Amino acid sequence: MDTTTTAKPDYKKVATIAAVIGMLLIAAAGWLTARDHFARADTACALAPKLGPVAPGDELQVLDVASPGAPNEAVVALGKPLCVTIANVRTASDVQAVNADVVTAKADHDATLAELRKARTERRTATAEAGKAIDIRIKDLESLEAREATTLTKAVQSRDTALQDVDLALFLNDKPAPARAGARAKPEPQVLQFELDQSDDANAEDAAVWRQLLSGVPQGGKRAVIVGVGPSGAGRAAASWQPGSGKGARSAVLRVFQPTIAWLAGLGFLLLLGAVMVAGRETALLRDGPTKESRYSLGRVQMAFWTIATVFGFVFIWVLTGQYIHVISTASFTLLGISGATALAATAIEGEPATAKSKSFFADILSDGPGGLQLHRIQVAMWTLVFGGIYVWNVLDQLVLTDFDSNMLVLLGIANGVYAGFKTQEKQ
Repeated sequence: MDTTTTAKPDYKKVATIAAVIGMLLIAAAGWLTARDHFARADTACALAPKLGPVAPGDELQVLDVASPGAPNEAVVALGKPLCVTIANVRTASDVQAVNADVVTAKADHDATLAELRKARTERRTATAEAGKAIDIRIKDLESLEAREATTLTKAVQSRDTALQDVDLALFLNDKPAPARAGARAKPEPQVLQFELDQSDDANAEDAAVWRQLLSGVPQGGKRAVIVGVGPSGAGRAAASWQPGSGKGARSAVLRVFQPTIAWLAGLGFLLLLGAVMVAGRETALLRDGPTKESRYSLGRVQMAFWTIATVFGFVFIWVLTGQYIHVISTASFTLLGISGATALAATAIEGEPATAKSKSFFADILSDGPGGLQLHRIQVAMWTLVFGGIYVWNVLDQLVLTDFDSNMLVLLGIANGVYAGFKTQEKQ
C-alpha cells in the first residue's frame, strides 16, 4: 500500500512571489512610461516643406501632418512634438489690401518728389519775377512731400503690423490643445512645430484638456484624431487636416498608451490582486481570527478593496498622463479613512480574536454566523460595490479619482457606522 502523500503548495510563498513580480512589472511599466514621455525626437521639423507651390487663397490650409524624424507617421502623443504644414496664413485679400495702401502712398510720394525736383530745376533758370511764384510752389510741394512721407511711413508700419508673426494654436478634434506655435504671415507653405508638453499637476489648465482628449477606451492604445490649427484664443480650428485629404496623406492618430506598457501594468496589477486574494484565503490577512480557518472580516475586506482601488487609480492616471500632483481626490482620503476606521472599530469590538470557523467568503462577510444574513452587512457590501464601481469606471473612462459629494460620503459613513453599531450586538 502506497502511503506517500502529495505535498501541498506553500500558498504564502506563492502569494509573496506573485506580489513581488507584480510590483516589478508595475515599476517596469512606470519606468518605460517615464522614458517614453521624456524621450524627444532628435530631428526637428523640416525647415521647408517638401511640397510644390500653393496658390494663394483666402483661407488657411493644413497641408500635411507628421512626426519629426518620421515623415510617414502622424502620431499625436504627450511629450512629443508634432509637425504641421500650413499655407495661406494671411489670406490673399488681406495681403493685397495692406500692400495696396503702401503702393498708393509710395506712388503719391514719388510723384510729389518728382514735381518738387522739377520745380527746383526751373527755379535755377527762372527770372526774378517768375522765381517768386516758383518759390511759393516749391514751399507748397515741400509741405505736401512731408505729409506724404508721413503717410507712407504709417502705411509701411501698418503693413508690417498686419503681416507680423501670427500665434496659432493646435486643435485636436476641433478642441484646443495646449500647444502654440508662431507662423510667418505669408501665403506660401511653411512648417510649424507644436510642442505637446505635459504637466505633472492635475489642476493645471492643460492637464484637464489632455484628460479630456485621452479619456475613453481606445483601440490598441490609439484612436483617430483630426488635427487643425487656428488663431490662439479661438473657439474652433480655422483649418483641419483630414486623413486622405492630401497626396499620400496618412491617418493621424492620438496615442493614448503603449500596448506593451499597458500589458505589463495590467499583468502586474492582476498578480498583486491575485496575491492579495491568495493571502486572504491562506492567511489571516482578511480574517477576524489568527488563522486561515477564521471567518472573513467585512471591515478588513472593505479596507483592502479601497486600498487596491485607490492605488490602481493613481498609478493608472500617472502612467497615461504623467500627472501625479493633485491627482488624489478628497473623497479618496475619506474612503480610505472610513474603511480603515470601520476595520479598526470592528477589531476593537471583537476584542479577543474570534474562534468561529469560516464557512465561505460571502457567508462570512454577509452574516454573523448563527443568525444568518444580516441587513446591516448587506447594506455595507452593496454601497461599497456601488461606490467602487463608480470610482473605477471614472478612473478608466475619465482619468480622474472620483470626488464624491459630501452627501454620498456621509451615506457610506452612516452605513459603516450602523455596521459597527450592530457589531456590538453580534459580539454579545
